[in-house]
Amino acid sequence: MKLTKVVLIAACCATGYGIYAQTPPDSIPTVSLDNVARHGFFYAGGEYVGDAGRETMGGAMYVEV
Repeated sequence: MKLTKVVLIAACCATGYGIYAQTPPDSIPTVSLDNVARHGFFYAGGEYVGDAGRETMGGAMYVEV
């Protein structure tokens, strides 16, 4: 029984169980999603690629609502 508890606790720690979402840092621009249905689309994920000052977004997913 004791070994089962230890294994369960170790598995929870290894998988990150109990970790919750955090707000992104101020360096990442965010927008309100309150009216996303009115806009009808948004982009999810991705990263900026390219030379400094001329970055473009790459790898983002286009989503229609």
